[in-house]
Amino acid sequence: MRGGGHSAAGSAVAEGAVMIDLSRLAGVRVDPQARRAHVGGGASWAAVNAATAPHRLAVVVARPVTPGSPVSRSAAAWDG
Repeated sequence: MRGGGHSAAGSAVAEGAVMIDLSRLAGVRVDPQARRAHVGGGASWAAVNAATAPHRLAVVVARPVTPGSPVSRSAAAWDG
C-alpha cells in the first residue's frame, strides 16, 4: 500500500508486486463536538495536524512519525 509516498522512485515495491495507492484518499474531516477525526489512508500527519489544531485537538501516535508520513502506517488516538 502506498499512503504518503516515501519512495517516489518506487524502490519500496517488489518487482511484479501489486501497488494499492491511497494518495487520493487523503481527506480529513473533524467533528469537534465528538472530538473525533475521520482520516483517509492517504492523508499525511501534517494534514491531520492542520485540520485538528483549530479545534484544539492533538494527535497521539503509537510510534514516532514525521509530518509527511502517511496515516496508514501508524495507530492514532485523540487527546484534547
